[in-house]
Amino acid sequence: MVAMRLEKPRQVDLNLLIAFAAIAEEKSITAAASRLLLSQPAVSRALQHARAMFQDDLLVRSPQGFELTLRGRKILQELEGLLPKMENLISPTMFEPRRERSQFRISGPDNVCTVVLPRLCRQYANGRYHVQFEFHPWQSGIADLVERGQLDLVLHSDDRLLPAHFQSERLYREDWV
Repeated sequence: MVAMRLEKPRQVDLNLLIAFAAIAEEKSITAAASRLLLSQPAVSRALQHARAMFQDDLLVRSPQGFELTLRGRKILQELEGLLPKMENLISPTMFEPRRERSQFRISGPDNVCTVVLPRLCRQYANGRYHVQFEFHPWQSGIADLVERGQLDLVLHSDDRLLPAHFQSERLYREDWV
């Protein structure tokens, strides 16, 4: 586990960063206020606080509106990468299989995998999707592997095998002959 120093970030009001980015993009406090659904004085105060926090003017008036200082440009460049990541962190997008670029770790007993995996591979591992499957051998303690995040999907034929808090769905019915 990595220990993070959180002294400075804890002192930052993230709303100041959002207000600064909006003003920088709009080049106008009034336009930024409208975009942020805030009053013009509130956005003006946010800019004042951001200037104090960064100890820089960040934005200076020009005939074309606000222009970024050198420090303001550097901060905006960083925010252009950070703010979308923060947005995704707070409200992640819906899972879209055609856009997903992930590796899914799957395990199941041979009889179930023989039925399910060929169709899964034909449908999703055909180049139209950017996912990869990693198949793991069936073993005891499978529920613990899922709990610890070492497996993403378990194919099984015994409903008593996994804890009740796991989400499951019947894919097919198998009778022993």
